[in-house]
Amino acid sequence: DWLQVAHEFHEIRLIRLQKSLDAKEVEGASQALRDGLQAYLAQCASGPDVEQDKFEKHQGIWADYEASTAGYQRPAETEEAAAAIEKIKGLAIEKEADVTTLVDTMKAFEGSAGV
Repeated sequence: DWLQVAHEFHEIRLIRLQKSLDAKEVEGASQALRDGLQAYLAQCASGPDVEQDKFEKHQGIWADYEASTAGYQRPAETEEAAAAIEKIKGLAIEKEADVTTLVDTMKAFEGSAGV
């Protein structure tokens, strides 16, 4: 049933939110999340007889919460950094100049975690 699936979507996230609150990983739900959840629930206030084509799922209300609990995500490498990574992979360290090339390449991309 489409309505049950919509409810389960929010139920799963509410359980995650409760666990985050219990573990003190977050301080609370944002006002936007609360308002969105209230609007979602208000659609069902008169009972389960709601029209699917008029029903708003309000799944986007969880975006900020999910982003805040997603943890660290390493930024994608730039094209230049990706090229430097490939250059380093193909580098055969046989003499001092090769080491210098390696160090210089790494210094040029010190903001990149991949180089």
